[in-house]
Amino acid sequence: VVAGLYWAAVRNLGAAGAFLGVLLFAVHPLHAESVAWISGRKDLLATFFLILAWGVLADPEPERGRRRVLRLALGLTAYLAACLSKTAALPFPLVWWLQDRLLNSRRSWTFLERVPFLLVMGLLAVHQAVLGLGSGAAGLYQTDLAGLRHLLATPARALLDQAGALFLPLGLSPAYAPRQGPWDAWLWLLWVPALVLAFRRLASRRILWGLAWTLLFLLPVINLVLPTSSPRADRYAFLPSAGFC
Repeated sequence: VVAGLYWAAVRNLGAAGAFLGVLLFAVHPLHAESVAWISGRKDLLATFFLILAWGVLADPEPERGRRRVLRLALGLTAYLAACLSKTAALPFPLVWWLQDRLLNSRRSWTFLERVPFLLVMGLLAVHQAVLGLGSGAAGLYQTDLAGLRHLLATPARALLDQAGALFLPLGLSPAYAPRQGPWDAWLWLLWVPALVLAFRRLASRRILWGLAWTLLFLLPVINLVLPTSSPRADRYAFLPSAGFC
């Protein structure tokens, strides 16, 4: 169902090879955990509602008047349902804005029309951060130098592992032991220039937008923006992989 909805939404972009991308999304080995586990249902629900919101709002030339308001209301409802299913859906307003900037010839939606989505994102992000800091994840944040190194190293390693699994899904596991090398904090010296270079040099705006989708939806789950006690799991890649595929 999710793959079918994704296909219906992505066809409007007119991208070559869209069907192959959707097919890869449907059969990617990283998705086994989200599909097979009952606890992974939240990944399916969040992705379903998020792609529904995206499909409703992705039209480069939306109607005016009552139908436009109806599109916004349906999109906002679907986005809220996605966030309540799983907080990984929070960055959607940023992904939607980037689509307007990169793929549309003119701005489809005004800033005021985006404000309700930004408010939902901000309020739920603060709520999730407070809950995380009040739980066992609060111990992940320390004020000494070792704590700062750990805070930088954990998301850098998680991002590297998740990106590697998307390209080469080998050695997958239901649970991963914490893995952190002495130089992992310095991986940002590789990540930041590589991402800046990609966004400056890549000619295809669709590839840029897909890369942005993948990275933005990984941010809430790699312990960089929101606290989490487990920054690496196959199910975390379900929603971000839609941009990769």
